[in-house]
Amino acid sequence: MRWTRFIGRLCALGLMLPPGPARAADPLDGPGLQAHMDSIAPHLDGRKGAALPALSEGDYAKLATGKAVLKEQKDEGNDLIRGTVYRVAETEAWRIWLALSDNDTHEDFMPYVREGAVLSQSGGSKLAYQYLEMPAVKDRQIVTRARDNGALWAASGKTIWESVWWMEPGFDDDVAGYIDGGQIQHVTAEEAEEAVDMVSSEGYWLLVELPDDRTLIVYQSLCDVGGKIPSWLINEFGPSGLDKLTRVIEERGKAIEGTFDGRTPPPAPDGSRVQQLP
Repeated sequence: MRWTRFIGRLCALGLMLPPGPARAADPLDGPGLQAHMDSIAPHLDGRKGAALPALSEGDYAKLATGKAVLKEQKDEGNDLIRGTVYRVAETEAWRIWLALSDNDTHEDFMPYVREGAVLSQSGGSKLAYQYLEMPAVKDRQIVTRARDNGALWAASGKTIWESVWWMEPGFDDDVAGYIDGGQIQHVTAEEAEEAVDMVSSEGYWLLVELPDDRTLIVYQSLCDVGGKIPSWLINEFGPSGLDKLTRVIEERGKAIEGTFDGRTPPPAPDGSRVQQLP
């Protein structure tokens, strides 16, 4: 069962300080959370990611207690399942945003990631490499293109943060050059040649700031890890890793001030500096 648990974590693709400032209001209950989401619905029309699965009153009640809500949808045109997890995190959105956007340190806290590296970044678009060490089958690698939704962030009063990603076509032809150029530092050319290239990956992160200083995290992922792992098994175990990943990201976010050590932090969705960071 060890390698099946890995698949769950793989498709979901991770220091604790005291919590941030006291909340401005009591935690929202289920109806309050639903009312807030209804109030920002016009802004959500400006999203770039795939459709948000609908939530019931029962789902909102569950979210208000800190539990995750998982939605699964069969993707059109293939046998894969698109998994979406909703969860309310006990910290601010800007912290989570910095943690998930800091690709260069994903190996420090993401399960099975040996290397995460930003290959290029400009105008709200980022090209990033990830090498995944697998415990029972061949390692995987992928290059993704991510785009941050600066327009949505601005229109919502800087309260809705979205980043959408998809696999960069033909990336396997360029990996060796990035290794030679030093942008990929912890994977050798031989290891990259032996690794299985993921067939597809797409999804998004959506962070909604709540009036009680918590954050509604929405994370959606659809992936085909390639190789000799059948799609039905990816579907059975893959979505189980989504909730775990949001918790790993949340814990990293709570400690985000101590993680840069002189490095330039990732920008806000519009390319500006995240102003809450000291």
